[in-house]
Amino acid sequence: GPRWPRYGDAPLHTVEVGNVFTLELGVNTAAGYIGIEEDVVVTENGCEFLSNFQRELILV
Repeated sequence: GPRWPRYGDAPLHTVEVGNVFTLELGVNTAAGYIGIEEDVVVTENGCEFLSNFQRELILV
């Protein structure tokens, strides 16, 4: 995470195989905020997503 006080020293830790992170992606648009979250696990070769990608836009 960012080096904000609420994260303490967590941004300074070493990323290791088996760690799980949440990617929180979003964008502000004229129609409002659009955001998604994806969980990934660190592997020997990078990372793997822990769920299937959502391919459809769901209007609520």
